Amino acid sequence: MLVAALGLSHNAASALGQARSNPDQRESPEVVRLNLNGVKSVDRTDLQRSLSTDVSSCKSVLVYPFCKASHSKVWWKLAYFDDIEFRRDVLRIKVYYYKRGFRETEVDTLTRREGRGLSVTFRITEGAPTLVRVVRVNGAEPPLVASTITADMQIRTAKPLDLLLVDSSALLLRNSLWNVGHADAVITPAITVDDTNRAANVRFDVDPKWRARVASIVITGNDKIHERTIRRSLTFKEGDAYRLFELNRSLRNLYESNLFRRASIQTVTGDSAKQVTVQVQEAPLRSVRSSFGFNTIDFFQAEERFTQFNFFGGARRLELRGVVGNLGARQLQDSRLFRRPNTRGESTYLQPTFELSADVTQPWFAGSNTSLGLSAFAHRRSAAGIFVDNGFGTSATATRQISDRVPLVLNYRFEISKVSAGDVYFCQFFGVCEVGVIGALREAHRLSPISLSFYADRSDDVFRPRSGFVTRAEFEHANSYTLSDYHYVRGSGAFTKFWAIGRTWSLATRAGAGYVRSLASTGSAVGGDAATGREIIHPRKRFYAGGSQSVRGYAENQLGPRILTIDPALLFKVDTTLSMAAICERTADGGVACPQRRIDDIKATFFQPRPLGGSSLVEGNIELRLPLDNLFKDLGAAIFVDGAFVGEGALSGIAKGKGAITPGVGFRYYTSAGAIRIDLGVRPTLRENLSVVTEVTDGVEKRSQIVTVKTLETGRDVTKSYSPISGNGFLTQIFNRLQLHLSIGQAF
Repeated sequence: MLVAALGLSHNAASALGQARSNPDQRESPEVVRLNLNGVKSVDRTDLQRSLSTDVSSCKSVLVYPFCKASHSKVWWKLAYFDDIEFRRDVLRIKVYYYKRGFRETEVDTLTRREGRGLSVTFRITEGAPTLVRVVRVNGAEPPLVASTITADMQIRTAKPLDLLLVDSSALLLRNSLWNVGHADAVITPAITVDDTNRAANVRFDVDPKWRARVASIVITGNDKIHERTIRRSLTFKEGDAYRLFELNRSLRNLYESNLFRRASIQTVTGDSAKQVTVQVQEAPLRSVRSSFGFNTIDFFQAEERFTQFNFFGGARRLELRGVVGNLGARQLQDSRLFRRPNTRGESTYLQPTFELSADVTQPWFAGSNTSLGLSAFAHRRSAAGIFVDNGFGTSATATRQISDRVPLVLNYRFEISKVSAGDVYFCQFFGVCEVGVIGALREAHRLSPISLSFYADRSDDVFRPRSGFVTRAEFEHANSYTLSDYHYVRGSGAFTKFWAIGRTWSLATRAGAGYVRSLASTGSAVGGDAATGREIIHPRKRFYAGGSQSVRGYAENQLGPRILTIDPALLFKVDTTLSMAAICERTADGGVACPQRRIDDIKATFFQPRPLGGSSLVEGNIELRLPLDNLFKDLGAAIFVDGAFVGEGALSGIAKGKGAITPGVGFRYYTSAGAIRIDLGVRPTLRENLSVVTEVTDGVEKRSQIVTVKTLETGRDVTKSYSPISGNGFLTQIFNRLQLHLSIGQAF
């Protein structure tokens, strides 16, 4: 028996089992400190969770300030000392270590008064582990191949005899046999221990038995949902091999349909012909969800969503969604919290924005692995002081599940897009600065690409992955055959790998790249003959870097080629502090030339940096993730380094490739909805030499045009040494190098 192996008598074990805990916690001291000394070979946090003795702690990191201010049970989870459970914890520690291969562990205890309560210490002497000498599997090959058997073996030679890993190996081996149809296979582990040499031999005896098949399928519990609909969600049918992964995929299909509160698949065992019973409990077929919130970019927002499940049968889903933003923008624009730059008093950027969509999804089209979707949409989006994007259209999507968590998606999107913005915007993002061509670009145009995307998730956990990988790739193309005025090819992809370090730490790495190229026919399609041959790419299809899921030392989309824009009045305004020669001049060709001194003397706050985006992107991230459960449950930290390079800009001859590498630290609070993430990135440098662009008016025809400011001395493009840091204080410069990001979900 286990208690005998641990050195406890049957009478002592019985006495511990029959002892009763103190029923009145108020008579017991509070545990204010819990120490586990000597823990080296196991997970300290996991060991502590296996104990009954606990320590008083703040209920949540979210109420930590209240915990510091008051020791009230409202904020604190109070733990009291229980002498009986304390003595049982000695046994629990020994059992914990015994199961993990440490059969000679000894535990001593110490308690002492500390402040308002009691400090409890467990002094652990782990002892030498019993190591696995040999691992054998008999009878599994065939039907399994050697590589599958090796992958299933969690117990390894020259490692401690972990009984949990022995059980896991047996379970994985059984599941692998089930996945090839041997559902009734019997696996019998056998362990031989040499206590003298602290060594063990592990053997798995496998009896595959027969190959099972699905003889019949019975559906129960359905009322409004037709049996045919349920059968279409199943990935197996009568006569197929009876495989575990097909049962799991079918069960996931049932839940993802949102038609059922509960679903289960049960099987009558005993022979090779299996009767499968699918039992369901139906859910309401309509859902309405309302939400309301605010942020500093879109002011107040409201969203309404209506979903009709089993729309006209067949598990078809109809979803209507409406979002309205920029609510209260006119009233709140001048407040400190909601102030946005570059609106220049233009009310068009403060008008309400919206997104409307109607989506119909047909799952299990021509089989349980394929689904179809149709959508109609309309939107009005606004980027403060830069552009307003209006559009409407429709899209069609076909999704094929190649394997578990490996979808292949084919999509066609037809959209009429109209961008409203100043001339500077079109000169920046479209690379066209002539007024006549800009007028053509302001008209409505078709943006209609066809895309193929691939995604594979082989990570071990959705929210806190420690091993495995995730990869994605997308290819997009638009031309006259897809009914698009913007003609281009675009490709992007990323690969993320997770590495487990020890028992609790992990390393996450990501590498990504993208490229977009405009086809020469775009110019004539969207801008007439004057734009023929120009590199015109819609701003939505450019690449940007920076932000909470990119390079975290920068704000959203702010890493990459940039230019500075300035009010032309500031260039020609007479300044008594400067010589008359320092005033800018109009050139014969209608441009602007300034003495370099004039540009240098104008304060940086009068210039506005504008990201150009690029046609290529290379990006990489590395992040060390470690738990902080010893401080707060479900709290974690991260140390990261992000880097990216954005190549080619929208202004030929001005935009150069731009890249940066930024380190940082962050904290994560893990919830059932994902990680609440706080990241603080550090930008290594803030000063850049940027070209200057301004808007001037032709003196004869009174037409405005965008020009690049030249130097009066050499005629070359003028540059401004620009830094957004204001003030000369040391702390001011330090804080201006920091970029804070608040978000939900892992960065990658």
